Amino acid sequence: MRPIDPARSRVVLIGTPAYHATDELTDVPQVGNNVADLVRLLTDPRLAGFPTENCVVVPPNADLGVVGERLIPAAAAASDTLLVYYAGHGVLGRRGELYLGLFGTRTDRLPFTALPFDAIRDVCLDSPAANRVVILDCCYSGRATGEALSDVDGQVLGQITVSGSYTLTASPANRVAKVLDGEPYTAFTGRLLTLLERGLPGGGELLTLGDVYRHLRTTLQGEGLSVPEQRGTGTADLLGLVRNVAYRPGSVAPGGTPVVTGAARLYEREREAIAVGEHGAPSEAVRLLRNLLIDRERINGAEDAATLRTKYLLGVWTGRGGERTRAVELLREVLADQQRILPAGNRDLLLTRAYLAQNIGQAGNQPEARQRLTAVHDDQVRVLGARHEDTLQTRFLLACNCDPEAARHQLVDLLPDLERELGPMHALTLDAYGQLAFATGSAGDAAESRRRYETLIPMVTQRYGAEHPYTIRARHQHARQVKADDRVDAEHLLAAVVDDAGRALGADHTVTLDARLDHAMAADSADEQLRRLDSLGRDQLRLLGADHPGLMYTRRMQVAVLSDGPHHQEAYRLCRDVLADHARVLGPYHRHTMFMREMHAAKAYDAGAHPEAIRLRRELLTDQRRVLGPEHPDTVKSQQWLARHDKKG
Repeated sequence: MRPIDPARSRVVLIGTPAYHATDELTDVPQVGNNVADLVRLLTDPRLAGFPTENCVVVPPNADLGVVGERLIPAAAAASDTLLVYYAGHGVLGRRGELYLGLFGTRTDRLPFTALPFDAIRDVCLDSPAANRVVILDCCYSGRATGEALSDVDGQVLGQITVSGSYTLTASPANRVAKVLDGEPYTAFTGRLLTLLERGLPGGGELLTLGDVYRHLRTTLQGEGLSVPEQRGTGTADLLGLVRNVAYRPGSVAPGGTPVVTGAARLYEREREAIAVGEHGAPSEAVRLLRNLLIDRERINGAEDAATLRTKYLLGVWTGRGGERTRAVELLREVLADQQRILPAGNRDLLLTRAYLAQNIGQAGNQPEARQRLTAVHDDQVRVLGARHEDTLQTRFLLACNCDPEAARHQLVDLLPDLERELGPMHALTLDAYGQLAFATGSAGDAAESRRRYETLIPMVTQRYGAEHPYTIRARHQHARQVKADDRVDAEHLLAAVVDDAGRALGADHTVTLDARLDHAMAADSADEQLRRLDSLGRDQLRLLGADHPGLMYTRRMQVAVLSDGPHHQEAYRLCRDVLADHARVLGPYHRHTMFMREMHAAKAYDAGAHPEAIRLRRELLTDQRRVLGPEHPDTVKSQQWLARHDKKG
């Protein structure tokens, strides 16, 4: 749950109570009351506290040009939240495209007299706002009869989903939005205003978008009215719209976790866990999700769709916390249950397949991951469409499981689609920018990688803030690329990253620990590198445990530093011990284990154990050909090493 920052946010309210150019669209005078009272409540210091100048009201007789003059500057000025509200008639064009009615709208000249919903979509995508919210209190056709605004066609559902944003609509695509006799507002907005003004007993300190949706759905359904629908991504529904005036401290458990009083509270706990993970604490997210899963299974049952989703999220965040093998086990279990219960094209099932594949790749089997992700992508294109956010995300995961050069090409192709469909500031788009910068550096082009990180850092700072783990991690990766040309400058940059991470996130945070590793490797002497690595390793052992991937990476770096010096026997012994742990924890064919096997053979040769080194290389080559393929660079490297030895022999 997080509040809106009113000073860095903008609200744009568009209401059309009257239509003078056509008899096909009936006047809805209640819309004027909707807008006036929303302004009153949103600018109330007790509730949302938006400055009056940040709450933009489009005149009721505005034409398309005037709407643009008010909407575009407001969207450009919003850095925290952009909220766009529309009330009036929606109209479908000849090809099913959605238009929002204006004072001068003519149904026979929609492109010139009505507001295309695509225009709102584009403005939202172009806005630098971290959170984008669209609320529609309207129908989706101009053939209004009686007191109902009108019926709609199912084809509009895809249009009202603004990728990377939260959309709340007054009614589903096959129902009508009501205006009741004697009421001063439309049914949906009237009940929204009541909720904002009176609050939600038993709720938290803030009324989140999720709270608003669930309360309105229950209220409207109980009155026999059309129920609203929400569409959103990530944790958008945890955004606090206004303060909850009915909040009482006793209604929330210590630590800020809502008391479990039903399905809504379980859902809130799920979203809170995701928010914790997204702020760089995957292990805490896993703890919260484990506790939630216990309650889900007790209340909903083990095979309930919500229970399976919680178990899926537990698998996802277990993987993001570094426990890839355990994540694969969890996601396989979830997938087996989903395949038994859900239809093959179910979105949750497709997501589970994608993240199972991703964790299989992270656990070391990238060929299998690519094969699985390709199959998921094909199914998502068929079920959801090529432009759907899930489909685009699977393309991103595919790129992450390729070698650096292939990843560069795929990400260069993907980014224009992400920018067009989700916007340049969407989390997935920024992830792709970051992955492209990383892949560019891994492919050997440090200068281009630095330039990409220098472009990315201001973007993530604007999106997340200077002290967010993602921003600090981007600075860390930039410093790594600087090290390729200027070790001294890189050491200064990394020292600043370590200090800032420790101050903002804590000395024990994984982002801080990761930065300490590269700071250690930037030291100007092997002795200082080993001293810093030893200190880091002790902290990782205490905080993460002996089998954590972070500690294993630190130990690999200790082997690498020792290998560059005269201590061949010591490097050989340490390499053997580290390899044994890698094989035990990750398996013999994980890419990190294969790397350690190659290093083990090299250290054996340096230590004078030549026959042992040759035997190890031959065993490694056999597995590389089978697991990586004969053309893989590591396979070729082993072949060349053995060929040189055979020639010497």
